[in-house]
Amino acid sequence: MSSDNTAAAAWKPSGSDYVAITCRVCGKPANIAPHEKRMLEWEACYDCFRGEWNRRNKKECRICGELRLPKDSKDTTCDECKADISGKPNVLVMPEPEPDAAEALRYTRLAQLTDPAGDTWSLIGLRASNVKAENIEWLWEHRIPLSKHTIFAGRPGGGKSMVALDIAARVSVGGDWPDGTKNTLGPRNVLYFATEDGIADTLKPRLMAVGADCERVFFPQDVTKIVSATGKKQQVLINLKQHLALLQASLQQTKGVGLVVLDPLTSFIGVNINKDEEVRPLMDKLAKILDSTDATFISIVHHNKRSDVSALEKILGSSSIVGSARAIWDFSRDPDDRDVRHMSLVKLNIDEEPGGMTYMIRTKEIGGIKGAYVEWGEETTENADDILGRQREKGREQREAPAIIAAKLFLKTHLAKGEAKSSGDDGLIERAKLEGISKSSLWRAKKELELSWVKRGNDYYWSLPQEESFIPAEVMEQGM
Repeated sequence: MSSDNTAAAAWKPSGSDYVAITCRVCGKPANIAPHEKRMLEWEACYDCFRGEWNRRNKKECRICGELRLPKDSKDTTCDECKADISGKPNVLVMPEPEPDAAEALRYTRLAQLTDPAGDTWSLIGLRASNVKAENIEWLWEHRIPLSKHTIFAGRPGGGKSMVALDIAARVSVGGDWPDGTKNTLGPRNVLYFATEDGIADTLKPRLMAVGADCERVFFPQDVTKIVSATGKKQQVLINLKQHLALLQASLQQTKGVGLVVLDPLTSFIGVNINKDEEVRPLMDKLAKILDSTDATFISIVHHNKRSDVSALEKILGSSSIVGSARAIWDFSRDPDDRDVRHMSLVKLNIDEEPGGMTYMIRTKEIGGIKGAYVEWGEETTENADDILGRQREKGREQREAPAIIAAKLFLKTHLAKGEAKSSGDDGLIERAKLEGISKSSLWRAKKELELSWVKRGNDYYWSLPQEESFIPAEVMEQGM
């Protein structure tokens, strides 16, 4: 996809395949793929490039004021506003199939009312006795359900897209799953929607590295529309709000599609991902489409900037995003070993919760082309909240480490000749404060040093444990 369509790769992991820049608009660092020549020429990150490109190449709609019209267009009203004015939706709609008589008998009219305009409204229900019970089917047993929506979430660099490509490759060849479970569905086609990675220099090499059947993997590009009145061809970026019917038709007309990936969801959803009232109807329609097919839907979603929340609450977007998914997996680095990454469960509400899996990112060369791939490790019992807790504890330790070290040295120095009073104007706490050591750091150091204490009157006295032999050099010199 060309850079004119703003399909750009920003905020990538640093590496020789990307060019590091400082955006001249927002001043933030960004890593740009070499083929995004326009972005490099403008020295702009993805978000700023999109805004600048729109300002240079589009003009405002006279009604909504948004930059939606090509600069050279004679129109003054965008398609969405025209649809609002005419009452005709600017959204593709699949024709409804003729109702099946047997299917219709399964439903019951629960209520009926007529409004003042004479229109009749009915509430239709499905009787439970008319429903044939079914077992949950799986793409990857106990991890990714078939014909459902699954979310891969995490921070940039966690490996979400790498694992999505690994799964796409296994679907394309009918390969077994990383935990040893069998793929019983056989080879299937894959629709992989992507904007953040280049197809030729990133996605195709990764598929080659993992052994995909590239004849079965498709990268949908722009939507082409031919206007019946003029015969003019228009090309637009695909989004689910306007083109969900095209996705539905693709699943029907491209036979054997077993997996659809949106990488990332925000590039294709076509609505404000944070507004529940916009997201919910769209995800409900998507769920209905998936239920009628054998295709599994995986969306890549980044983390938001919230801290001290659960792994579920860190997923970007409204509650309808996480609510629409039957399974959610988080992808992150291990806090104690940066080479090890975790696929850990956030949510699975249709089965018992399975454990996670570890993996590492490796590279190999095939036919002179270097590509990255996933090397799977072992199963784990940690879920996403467990990993998140370890990451936060590690971060806290790293932030506090210098202060704790200083507090330990302070205590060892002042207690080297024997016990000392902790409170009062001349106590350890006040003396530590004068040296810039906080009370919390001092108490943390006290705990880690396992200091002894005794109360005499109203005062507490601290002392080093009996086996403590540390005596700072300056203390020894004072005693000589």
